[in-house]
Amino acid sequence: MTQSITIHRRFRGPPDSGNGGYSCALLGRFIDGPAAVRLSVPPPLGVPLEVRKKDGLVAAAWIPDATLVDASGFVAPEFIWAALDCPGAYAFPEPPNGALLLGELAVAIKGSVTAGEKCVLTGWEISRQGRKHYTGTALFGESGSCRAVGYATWFEVYYKRSEQLSEASLERLSRLTNAR
Repeated sequence: MTQSITIHRRFRGPPDSGNGGYSCALLGRFIDGPAAVRLSVPPPLGVPLEVRKKDGLVAAAWIPDATLVDASGFVAPEFIWAALDCPGAYAFPEPPNGALLLGELAVAIKGSVTAGEKCVLTGWEISRQGRKHYTGTALFGESGSCRAVGYATWFEVYYKRSEQLSEASLERLSRLTNAR
């Protein structure tokens, strides 16, 4: 069943565009639990808009601090790469008896990020093949412009229960290494 929304003229914000909060709320009704809605273009008035719901999309706020800035005065590229790493892993369930390992990450940095800038990171699963998951990630700056994108390959790595260290084993190991 196709679902749609229509923003009526009485809920106009800027000229020929829906009020931002109202438009976001109409879309937010399709999301279970807390929601974040980003308007990439001004929502048109009086036009039926098809709503497509896709599972596996995650978003998180990120405000880089001054310790991440390099000599250029902007957040250093290695921290942009690091920020684009994990959102993709949260776009699919963690394996119950294993871990997720990043196998490959490709990044395109499209713009600079400043310390203190309110950013949003998104991650989504593109596809999966057996134990491999392919994900996309994006970093948006405070203005809403896309500053960087990433494409990653994640691997599900399984372990046997006997391979896990118990709390007692970890404590003994910690005492041994601290005694040296």
